[in-house]
Amino acid sequence: MSEIPETKHDESHPEDPSKQSKLGAISGSWQAPQTTVATFPSNHAKTICNTELTSLGFQIIGSDRIKVDLTTPLEQFLIASVIVGVFGVFVSFFNIDIFGFAPRMQLIFFSLISFVSLTLYFSTDNHYIVDLAKKSLLYNFQFLFLRTERFVADFSQVAAVTTSGINKRSREDHWWIYATVIVLENGRIFPVTNYKREAMLECDKKAKGLAHLMGTRFLPAKEHCTVTIKVDNKTRLLKVVQEKPQSYLRLFLILFIGSLIFILFYHFVLV
Repeated sequence: MSEIPETKHDESHPEDPSKQSKLGAISGSWQAPQTTVATFPSNHAKTICNTELTSLGFQIIGSDRIKVDLTTPLEQFLIASVIVGVFGVFVSFFNIDIFGFAPRMQLIFFSLISFVSLTLYFSTDNHYIVDLAKKSLLYNFQFLFLRTERFVADFSQVAAVTTSGINKRSREDHWWIYATVIVLENGRIFPVTNYKREAMLECDKKAKGLAHLMGTRFLPAKEHCTVTIKVDNKTRLLKVVQEKPQSYLRLFLILFIGSLIFILFYHFVLV
């Protein structure tokens, strides 16, 4: 698989200050090259994307349109409903009473849940669309016979594409899940892929590919970090920061120990 080429920023032609956005200050803290928009003709896009973009998990849908798929909360709910229905059908076969109904009624009830949920799931298709012709990011919503395409942002309004992580914990273990996220100039951050366990490198490749397609900045991923937006105190501009989340337990211990020291100092020294 060939790598997606990058075009280094020409230092001899600085960017026009009038075209800088509220997030203009972030470019100095990234060490990331500026990429160019990949405006492919229709026939050329199919030959390139079938080999490079498909390997990143993207899909061509029509002329100059790239599908970036993810599982939305609605689709997750339908999947969970199918699992519940199948579990209920399995339990009903063993004549186990769950809701106080006869096992035969339970079997019919859970079978309907499974069938309806599965039908709705295959009738649902929600995803993002990278429209190379219009240079815009769209969101496609499809549920049964209802289908809409909502405008999200122009490529020029995308400040960066990067990878963000979330720390997950259980009683015995803790881990990180990662997703490719898009940062808009207004400070909005949203994922365009599913969060996956320990998938930082995979999401980073997708972020790099999307940044190339949209001609925007690519911020390389950092391990165990979450993307946030902060305001620069000097310039008052927004900037993208990848930082490790604070430990609330550690903060609680610091406050507790500090309070204990203050009480002891006040009781034995000042009084």
